[in-house]
Amino acid sequence: HDGTIGVLLTGQLSDNSPTITDPNSDGIYWDSAIQKDGITIIAEDAQLYRAYMGALGRLPDEEGFNWWANEIAQSRHSLSSMAAGFIYSVEFQGLADTDSNGTVNSEEFITHMYQGVFDREPDEEGFSFWVGKLDREESTQSQVLVDMTQSNEYIENTIQTVWDFQFI
Repeated sequence: HDGTIGVLLTGQLSDNSPTITDPNSDGIYWDSAIQKDGITIIAEDAQLYRAYMGALGRLPDEEGFNWWANEIAQSRHSLSSMAAGFIYSVEFQGLADTDSNGTVNSEEFITHMYQGVFDREPDEEGFSFWVGKLDREESTQSQVLVDMTQSNEYIENTIQTVWDFQFI
């Protein structure tokens, strides 16, 4: 983590709002930085910050954030392996394992992620889609965590919180 920060949304924010850069001009923001007033939050830091909020329902703790940011910067971990670290943490298990059987099944996982990322219960179609992907092993919980916390919808909804870059 080098202290830089960054994201660009087009046309919907005031001049003093942070913006999402879209270096590939592809309309997909997960790999974009956040910028405001000449300051940039790099994409990797924004991704990690969003993962904390969506998966754990809280701002990151500075020590944990810095550890993960360094691990990712040094290529010892990727966003996906970081997501797995979150999923298998005692904290995540305590939040998502609603039947307290020691395992977070597909239904519990998707419900938890919808609540954390989209601040709502899953709709029937979305729930069936994501649970089906997990149950058919077309995706892993780690990949779904990344997909949801790095979705354009979540990025747009959390841009100001990520920009504020506060820790617990």
